[in-house]
Amino acid sequence: MTPTDERSSLGSIPDQRPACTAIVCAYNEATTLGKVLDALLPSARIDELIVLDDGSRDATPDIVQQYARFDKVNGICFGRNRGKGYAMAEAAVRARGDVLLYVDADLLNWSEAYAVQVLQPLLSNEAEMVIGYPRRDRADPDRLTPWLHWLSGQRAVWRHDLLPLVDTLRESRYGVETLINLYYRRRCKRITLLPLHGLIHPAKLEKEPLPRAVQAYAREGYQIAQAVAGHYPLAMAAYGVKPPMTQDTLTHVEVRDQLEEMIRWTRRKLLTTGETVERVMRLQ
Repeated sequence: MTPTDERSSLGSIPDQRPACTAIVCAYNEATTLGKVLDALLPSARIDELIVLDDGSRDATPDIVQQYARFDKVNGICFGRNRGKGYAMAEAAVRARGDVLLYVDADLLNWSEAYAVQVLQPLLSNEAEMVIGYPRRDRADPDRLTPWLHWLSGQRAVWRHDLLPLVDTLRESRYGVETLINLYYRRRCKRITLLPLHGLIHPAKLEKEPLPRAVQAYAREGYQIAQAVAGHYPLAMAAYGVKPPMTQDTLTHVEVRDQLEEMIRWTRRKLLTTGETVERVMRLQ
């Protein structure tokens, strides 16, 4: 985006706008956190900046304390790692803004122009959640995995829409974005997927040696699967399949109870299908 395009985009959001809280949750991101905060802090579009350290073992807490000196910044440090879901939920509860703008702590070139792009569809009532995913001009390592765009950490939501979900998110860890997506889809809310051209979000293979990167991917995949399995009625309802359990879809379901209910539900469906086949055969 050229400077002229950036100025044009900045002017496309009306001055009369809801207050916006930008949220940056960090875990061992001392090398990039400062650059992200430097891009968010002077923005006129950001009324409050929450930066949360999730029990980091590097210098991330020191950076959080350094930026907490600014009136605009609310710095939060956890004594131990609680997981991404807990951090995002806690920040949402403490935020004062009507709009929440989540930004990853490990972006290499975040700017106000990207913030405006993500906020625009929400503030213009074109969407109720905007997910901005990095799109490099060349050699994008994520180009072969487009489904991962739904897991991007750059997203804008209305705070009042997200608050009913915060208790569910606290234990979701890396399954947090998946649960948010399912929750919004289940409630038929409008979601916009927005490519952020030129934004660089390093892939794990670019940040870590291969063995550690593979471990990280496996851990995240397991936590996502765990979150979906624990709330599978929500996942089924989100995609138009009536959940077999009658309880609220946000309620966590134990694995044993899931299996028992799914077996009973499958048996009922098979019996119903068999009865239907018998009736059709009698009519022939």
